[in-house]
Amino acid sequence: SIDFDGSIYWNENGLDRGDLLNYVLQEAVKDPQPEVHIRADIRARYEFVSDTLAVLQRGGMRKVGFIAEPPVGQ
Repeated sequence: SIDFDGSIYWNENGLDRGDLLNYVLQEAVKDPQPEVHIRADIRARYEFVSDTLAVLQRGGMRKVGFIAEPPVGQ
């Protein structure tokens, strides 16, 4: 998950953005490779999302999906 302020969460646990690549590298070598699901807060800057995607690509992740949630109240 990517919070509105750019904070990263891996399986609901807070993660330093600098450590994200290490997590990605561990997952990318698994066979079969797991799919990463990204849930970004609607208020998160696009830069946070694109930086996260770049790290996933650099780490070799091939399966990336986005989780969209309806706006609150719907």
